[in-house]
Parts: sequence; structure tokens; C-alpha cells
Amino acid sequence: MEDERRRAPRTAFRLEVEVWGHQGPHKIEDLSTSGVFIHTERPSQYKPGDEVDLVLKFPSQGEAMLINARVSRITEEGIGVKFINLTPYYAEIIEKCYDALSDTNGENDS
Repeated sequence: MEDERRRAPRTAFRLEVEVWGHQGPHKIEDLSTSGVFIHTERPSQYKPGDEVDLVLKFPSQGEAMLINARVSRITEEGIGVKFINLTPYYAEIIEKCYDALSDTNGENDS
């Protein structure tokens, strides 16, 4: 799974995230419309293919989102996860956040 190529570009993004059933701390390091990289002090507690439930709250959102994801990559710094079964509503929120961050980070310059 580590050879799997990213389909969506990523942008720098920092946000605390809760991973249900796993001890933290966990922090999102980058964001794409298809997944995130999560910095964790204990990446060895995960295995490729593990399904995890993420609880995250974007600054622009009033309530936290529960998002199911699959571990696709493990490094010494953390884990890369791909969103699975993402609702259209959550997908729209993530896309808007990604677009705003990309503009702020200068990644959408044409």
C-alpha cells in the first residue's frame, strides 16, 4: 500500500484530531480532499489497512465530524490515511477547507 500514488494534491494544515481507540496526541499535518497525514508519537500502534475513526473539527465548522478512514502509509512521524465512505456533506466541507488553505498557501496560483 505504500506504493499507492496520491490522487489528490495536499496542502499544509495543522489541526488536533482524535483517533478513537488510540492514545494520542494526534495532529493533522497536511490535508487533501481524499485524506490526511496524522503526526503521532506512536505510529507503531497502526498497521496498513487498519480502519480508524477520526473526530475532527475544522475552525469554520460548529460541530465535530466523525470520519472513517483507512491507514495507507506509516512512517516514523505518523500515518497517512485515506477517507472512506465520506458523506457528500463532509466531502464538501473538506473540499472548501482545502481550497481556502490552498489559496492561503499560494498553491492555487495560475
